[in-house]
Amino acid sequence: DTLFALAAGAVEFGTKGGRRVVNIVEAA
Repeated sequence: DTLFALAAGAVEFGTKGGRRVVNIVEAA
């Protein structure tokens, strides 16, 4: 649950922050 929420938040944040967050999501 926490990992899923973190991934969803990272994807949303990645759209504004950058693709470095997307890298974390892909790694997870």
